[in-house]
Amino acid sequence: MVLRIAYYMGECFVRNFPDLVWAVGDADTALKNIPVVSGFRGGQEMPPMLVAENLFARVLLDKAGENAFDVAVQTWVANVDHKVGPPRPN
Repeated sequence: MVLRIAYYMGECFVRNFPDLVWAVGDADTALKNIPVVSGFRGGQEMPPMLVAENLFARVLLDKAGENAFDVAVQTWVANVDHKVGPPRPN
């Protein structure tokens, strides 16, 4: 379930922000060779699987509030250079 949610989250970013794309993590970072969403400000790469796993772990351990997912998404959205564009076709 977490894996599906992770890919859904990544795909939502890619479809709604024209400058974001799926990529493989930079070989010189801890994200080496894992699926990431690339194109964020400053060369940041979002690893949806790690983000989703960490969010679920925090929620399940009661270390995050009810809005943890909203805060995470808003944080990543704030790091996109361009505004929301039209959804990409399938």
